[in-house]
Amino acid sequence: MEKSPHFFKVILPSTLAEKKLGIPEKFVKKFGNELADIATLEVPNGQVWLVRLTKDGRKIWFQDGWDDFIQYHSISVGYFLVFKYVKNSAFQVLIFDSTACEIHYPYNAMEANPECNAANSKLKPENKCRNVRWIKLQASDGRVMCDVQIRQVICGSFLLTKGWCRVLKEENLKQGDICVFELIKMKVFILKLSVYHAAAKLI
Repeated sequence: MEKSPHFFKVILPSTLAEKKLGIPEKFVKKFGNELADIATLEVPNGQVWLVRLTKDGRKIWFQDGWDDFIQYHSISVGYFLVFKYVKNSAFQVLIFDSTACEIHYPYNAMEANPECNAANSKLKPENKCRNVRWIKLQASDGRVMCDVQIRQVICGSFLLTKGWCRVLKEENLKQGDICVFELIKMKVFILKLSVYHAAAKLI
């Protein structure tokens, strides 16, 4: 049985300053063609992060969203990260601190960063406690809908923000309606939206 490939990275001052992390060239040479524009990083507590990959020839970096990952886990110079490639642009990540011991992975916003507590602070759109992306929505009948901003809340949940009000009006969504989202394209990040109206009668 073929083993899952691994690679490791040591966090340097330049890593934090540039807010990106390069993937080893040997790994890119072997697996670069199957990497999409968005990668998923899963840590041992089950939280999954979306990070955009920047590509330039044979070089690939974790970039847009990487700094959010760094900030949330309080990663600093000297930390040691081990990446296990699962396939389909998905990685499992282990984080070791400067003492060579694995960190305690926070489970919620307060544990990671007290400033993320909505009870005693107002979160601004640029707050680093959020991971923001733009996605494309496609209706169940194949119609292409508007782009919608998706915002990752620190606990691992997601919020649909900019553009969602337009979807509400166009699809005549009401309280009690059920929306099912299906990821149909990873490379350009397209979600298929199926709506089940609460008022619809079952036959």
